Amino acid sequence: LQYVELTLANWLYAAIKAHKVLAINPKYFDLTRPIERVLYSIARKYVGHQGLWKISLRKLKDKCGAAPKSPLRKFLFDVNQVIKADCIPDYRLSVKKEGDEHMVTFYSRDAKELLSALANKKKRKEKSS
Repeated sequence: LQYVELTLANWLYAAIKAHKVLAINPKYFDLTRPIERVLYSIARKYVGHQGLWKISLRKLKDKCGAAPKSPLRKFLFDVNQVIKADCIPDYRLSVKKEGDEHMVTFYSRDAKELLSALANKKKRKEKSS
């Protein structure tokens, strides 16, 4: 074999040139449940290098493509199972009730990113006070 020629879709070629393609941790392929893979993909896209990201459980359910008629409590149960398993590469999740809603926070496992995000959050909070 001398060479291989690939034809890429225009959108993919543009994304590669603009460095807009995200790397996937090889441990992603060890994830066995679809919800684990979807949560990893969402974390990878929205947390990025900012350290943490928060979303309501209801909105996360929509982003995950869960069946609209399935109960929110079932989705909460599934997310809590993922949290207990602590199996999402590069990220940790937590769920906390805030007012009437459950909020899901995705945290980077990278200590520098997380500390930086928490410090920035504290600065923003002090400025608004």
